[in-house]
Amino acid sequence: MVEIDKLSITYRGAAEAALQGVDLRVRRGEFLLLTGHTGCGKTTLVRALAGVLLPSHVARFEGRARVAGVSAERVNRSAGSPRVGLLFQNPDDQIVGGTPLEEVSFGLENYGCAADSLAARAGRALAEVGMEGLAGEPMASLSGGQKQRVAIAAVLALDPEVILLDEPTSNLDGHGRRKLALLLEALRRQGRTVIIAGHDVRRLAPLCDRIALLEGGRLVLEGEAGRELARVTAHLAGDGVAETAASSGTDQAESRSAVVRAEDLRFSYRGNGFSLGPLSFNIGAGERVALFGPNGCGKTTLLSLLAGVLRPGGGSLQVNGNGSRPLRRAELARNVAYVTQNPDLMLHRATVTAEVGARPKYLGRAKPLVAAETAESLAAFDLERFAGKYPFSLSQGQRQRLALAAAVTGGARLLLIDEPTTGQDMRQRRALLERINAMARAGLATVFSTHSLEAALLAADRAMVIDAGRLVFDGPMERLTADRRLMESAGLDLPEEGR
Repeated sequence: MVEIDKLSITYRGAAEAALQGVDLRVRRGEFLLLTGHTGCGKTTLVRALAGVLLPSHVARFEGRARVAGVSAERVNRSAGSPRVGLLFQNPDDQIVGGTPLEEVSFGLENYGCAADSLAARAGRALAEVGMEGLAGEPMASLSGGQKQRVAIAAVLALDPEVILLDEPTSNLDGHGRRKLALLLEALRRQGRTVIIAGHDVRRLAPLCDRIALLEGGRLVLEGEAGRELARVTAHLAGDGVAETAASSGTDQAESRSAVVRAEDLRFSYRGNGFSLGPLSFNIGAGERVALFGPNGCGKTTLLSLLAGVLRPGGGSLQVNGNGSRPLRRAELARNVAYVTQNPDLMLHRATVTAEVGARPKYLGRAKPLVAAETAESLAAFDLERFAGKYPFSLSQGQRQRLALAAAVTGGARLLLIDEPTTGQDMRQRRALLERINAMARAGLATVFSTHSLEAALLAADRAMVIDAGRLVFDGPMERLTADRRLMESAGLDLPEEGR
């Protein structure tokens, strides 16, 4: 079904090829997990197979790739249903519709689906991912996880022979991941061929027949998923063990100087009926807070309020002792570092170095200090080798690290991160969480939203759970993990023994 022969792809201006002599076969009806460290070439390969990345002035190709007997360059150019469906790593990169129903219908319309069956097919695809109840909502009002479900529905509605999924679980809560697993089992029964590119090997490998490991653009391991999982996991983990949350020696928030004080904090969006609050809480200096909740519960809304991107609709919010008045732009820049769920919205400079150095420069630091702080951050976030590169030539996970480095360079009192581990391989995820712990020890208060219990256990001492805009839990991580009901409310996967 999929034949890849000595495929090499080199991007314009790159010193090394993104893919180097890859040979791979995927049989009809087979499920393949494609994994590797961040930047290893997974996204390049699946985009080439989908005919999205083509030989051009942007990329030079050597070797060949064929899907269903057709060159990958021409795989979706014939009439009728497409041979290949591709889920992008970032759903915002492929969504064009104003509502979920419009998004799923768009592809069907382009492939000539009959009008009398279009609505039924679109509705069925949305129901398969649990989004039928939001079919008419504006896309802009949906969370990242909800957008990812819509993008998956848009791919499934087209009924392709081969389905390519790039990091399909990255933005999904526990319910969404379980829904995806059921969908994949249904696709297996239908005899579909599926290639999944992802870092979440623990959850994805049991769903796949085979696993392939890329390293530096080369295929270094391929075999049966169950047999090779331990070797692949050991390779991805690398050396070193991240500190646990207990090692930071943190105290309760009440005993620290408060960086955030919220009292009856409220916010409502116009038009869609969603309301957040009232919420009351304090966050102390050096505290590490994991923000949990199912897709669409209000996590990003709360982070946006804390960052000053949104203004409260009621109650009071104090950040760094500003009283009841909103922080001015210059005060926000000095005191609050915010990394959005989509890092691409934050990257605007010509090079990685310029991106990381922009904040201390804006704060008026002297040139030698800007250079020193920039160099320190490049090293801390493993970005030195990309210093002179254009930010959008980096992988999604590398851009995520770049956005975080750019946000914290120059110092801050409050760090807000929306899904910090998205797109990170196991080794980079550990390093990033260790960096968060180090910044917390230096007094930086950190609040990060996540669907990863593992990440929170390594980098948080406190959990806050939001459900339908309400704060339903605020307390130590160990209390959350001991309560099955709270875990389900948080949209987290239950431990195996708890199921």
